[in-house]
Amino acid sequence: MSRDTASEGARKQAVASAVAAIALAVSVCAPASGVELNRVVLRVNNRIATSYDFEKLKAERLAALARAEMPDAEKQQRAATVGVAVMKELFDELLVLSRADQLDMRAAEADVQAAIEQTKKNFGIVNEEDFESALAANGMTREQFRDQMVKNILIRQVMSREVYSKIVVEEEDLRRYYQQNPDEFREPAKRRLREVVVLTSSQGAEDLERSAQELRQSILSDEADAVVARWEEDGRSTGWIDLGWVEVGDLDPQLEGALDELEAGDVSVPTPARGGLHVIEVIEKRPAQLRSFKDVSAQIEAALSDQRFEEKLVGYMRDLERNAYIESDPPPEAAGFRSGRAAERRLIDPLESQLAGSSSTVPVEEPAAEGEGAEPVKGDDGNPDDMADPEEKPNPSR
Repeated sequence: MSRDTASEGARKQAVASAVAAIALAVSVCAPASGVELNRVVLRVNNRIATSYDFEKLKAERLAALARAEMPDAEKQQRAATVGVAVMKELFDELLVLSRADQLDMRAAEADVQAAIEQTKKNFGIVNEEDFESALAANGMTREQFRDQMVKNILIRQVMSREVYSKIVVEEEDLRRYYQQNPDEFREPAKRRLREVVVLTSSQGAEDLERSAQELRQSILSDEADAVVARWEEDGRSTGWIDLGWVEVGDLDPQLEGALDELEAGDVSVPTPARGGLHVIEVIEKRPAQLRSFKDVSAQIEAALSDQRFEEKLVGYMRDLERNAYIESDPPPEAAGFRSGRAAERRLIDPLESQLAGSSSTVPVEEPAAEGEGAEPVKGDDGNPDDMADPEEKPNPSR
C-alpha cells in the first residue's frame, strides 16, 4: 500500500469518526419508518416539536444506550422508558427556547460561527470537504447544523441570565464547606519511584535472584545508571522505568510490602511481580496532608455553584412550565411525560391573543385551601416582565 493510499485511508477513518461525533453532538438520527413525521406532538407557546423531532432524538438516545457499558437488564429498563425521557427533554428545550423568544434574545452571527468552528475542531475536522462528508452521512444540511448551534447558544444565554446570574457563593460558604468536609481535600501519602525489572525470561530462577541482588547493590552505588544501561542492552533487565508519584497502597501488595519501611534514597529488595524481579528506588516521599483553603477555594466554589444551579433550575423550570401555554399530543410511549411536574394549566393561546389584540389570560382554578380562592395565572402573554423571579417577592408598589 502506498503512503498516499494509507494517508487517504486515515483521513476517511477520521471523517467517519467525526460523522459519529457530530451526530452525537447535535442529536440527529434517522427517525423510524412509518411515522407521521409532521404531526405536532408538543407545543409550548409559539414553539413546537413534531413526530420527526421525537423520533430522531429517540433513535439517538437508543444508539447511545446500546453503546453504553452497563448490564443488559439495566439497558432494557432504560429502553422501556426512553420515550418518556425523550419527550421530557424536548419539553424542557421548548420551555427554555420559548423563554428566549419572550426575552427577545438573539444568537449573534459571530457566536454561531465560533460555535460551528469549535465543534469542527473538537471532532478533528480540518477542511470543508470533511465537514460536508460528515453532515451528508447523517442526512444533515448546514442549515440544520447551524440551527442546532443557535439553539445551544440561546439556551446558554437564558441559563446565564436567569439562573447562573442569581447564584451567589460567599467566602463564608466556602470556608464552612472546607471545614465540614476535610476528607475531600486530604491528599494521601505518596512516593516518587523508579524501578528496574530483572526479566524472568533472561535466566533461570537461581541466577535471576543472584542477578537482581547484584543489580540492587549497583543501584546503591554511584554506578547505577551505567549498570542499568548495560543490563538493558544485554537483555537481562529493563531500563529505568519512571513510576512518578504513586499513592501509598496503589501498587501490587507484594511491592507495597517491600517499600513499607523505606525512606527517600533507599532501594527495595528484589521483589517478584509481573515480568520478573522488581528493584524499586524511592526518590522522594510526601506525607499525607490537608490541602490549604487557598489551594481548593476555586474547586469548592465551582462545586457549590453547580449544586445551587441544579437546585435553582428545578424551581425555574417549574415556573416556566406554569407560565406557558402548552398543548401536547405525545406518542403512546411518551404518555405521562409531565407526571410529577407542575400542575397543568390551560392558558390562553398566545397566537389567539395576538390576533384578538388582547394579552389577557384565562384564569384557571386549582384546588384551594378551605376558605381561600384560587388566583389566576399571569405572565403567559410572552411579556418577560410578567414572569416574576421565583426568588423575588412581588412588590405591591409596582
